[in-house]
Amino acid sequence: MRSPLSVAAQSPGQGIQGGGSGVGTTSVENVKDIRNTVGNVPLEWYEDFPHVGYDLDGRRIYKPLRTRDELDQFLDKMDNPDYWRTVQDRTTGHDVWLTDEQVALVRRLQSGQFGDVSFDPYEPAVDFFSGDLMVHPVTNRPADKRSFIPSLVEKEKVSRMVHAIKMGWIQPRRPQDPTPSFYDLWAQEDPDAVLGRHKMHVPAPKLALPGHAESYNPPPEYLLSEDERLAWEQQEPGERRLNFLPHRFPSLRAVPAYGRFIQERFERCLDLYLCPRQRKMRVNVDPEDLIPKLPRPRDLQPFPTCQALVYRGHSDLVRCLSVSPEGQWLASGSDDGSVRLWEVATARCMRTVPVGGVVRSIAWNPHPTLCLVAVAVEDSVLLLNPALGDRLVVGGTDQLLSTFVPPQEPAVQPASWLEASEEERQRGLRLRVSHGKPVTQVTWHGRGDYMAVVL
Repeated sequence: MRSPLSVAAQSPGQGIQGGGSGVGTTSVENVKDIRNTVGNVPLEWYEDFPHVGYDLDGRRIYKPLRTRDELDQFLDKMDNPDYWRTVQDRTTGHDVWLTDEQVALVRRLQSGQFGDVSFDPYEPAVDFFSGDLMVHPVTNRPADKRSFIPSLVEKEKVSRMVHAIKMGWIQPRRPQDPTPSFYDLWAQEDPDAVLGRHKMHVPAPKLALPGHAESYNPPPEYLLSEDERLAWEQQEPGERRLNFLPHRFPSLRAVPAYGRFIQERFERCLDLYLCPRQRKMRVNVDPEDLIPKLPRPRDLQPFPTCQALVYRGHSDLVRCLSVSPEGQWLASGSDDGSVRLWEVATARCMRTVPVGGVVRSIAWNPHPTLCLVAVAVEDSVLLLNPALGDRLVVGGTDQLLSTFVPPQEPAVQPASWLEASEEERQRGLRLRVSHGKPVTQVTWHGRGDYMAVVL
């Protein structure tokens, strides 16, 4: 008898959510469901991956291929009359065509109207109280006694305020001086100055002193040639080494007025009161040490966020686990000398098989037509038939193991195969493979035809 979990795993057409709540089904099994089936998992986790989640069987749900370039989109825009009502669904990546009702709803919302057509925002309001003067009041409740008796609480507050004024704790507000205050930006910043009282204030840098190039009679090496002058004019103002062209005059009396004097003074004023200056405490720290060593997002996501099921029953340390090929059953081995078989979906213990020793390793046969579990106990490997799932599979496994016939003249082998007794067969044991040393691990081949052990 199959459980609903195994049946759902065999029908990939049904939209079983892998990360959230809710199950979406389709009436036709052959129609592929394109809806998002990853539940409430944020899709930002899968931006760097070609898939958007996993289904119930652990297979990836790939994103739709986007092979259309801008030319195809332009041709589709010109040829398809319904292109203007096509939008892309972020959860699935498919194109969705809006219906006439959805387009009308979008237009109403864009124009600032209500989404519901039948809603009337201008319907007459019904006043709860009438505007007419009434002879009798609404309530005939008499006035409170506190409405005509002086409040003792307010009297106590006033007395405390009077006492605070007498003691000088409450001072009257001083009148503000309406005259504006001025200070010199270029003044020396001594501790008594206005700017000197700010501890974190940084004084503006002083202007650089003029050099030989700014002289009225500069040396010949500071004068630019014709090629250098053309190159200087073609450069950007921020890339020029000098913001002026050096000239030679016969005397200081022949020097004209500086053309950029007002512009430079204006830029200097802007630097003084607009340029932000702040002290920075420099620490000799390697910048690489400040960046935390974070793992890559693809190594972390998606990750479990809550506890779903707890399998309780073992009384000692659980050393090994193994899941059946269909994913419906779980086998666990413990130091309490028992092997327990659980149902994965409900955490229900279906069967307990005592093996009489510490279970070092356990492995479920991966072949889908066999119901066989290998258990490593001390110096033996036990082959168990848990008798779970389909009866035909359980019967076929016993029939396969019953074909084992020990040879009349056994050859020298590193292990000896022993059949189980009738009492052991009732507990599920079928064969016992004894070795000369303790077995630490057992595993199956991918097809389930061979078995390997580590001693």
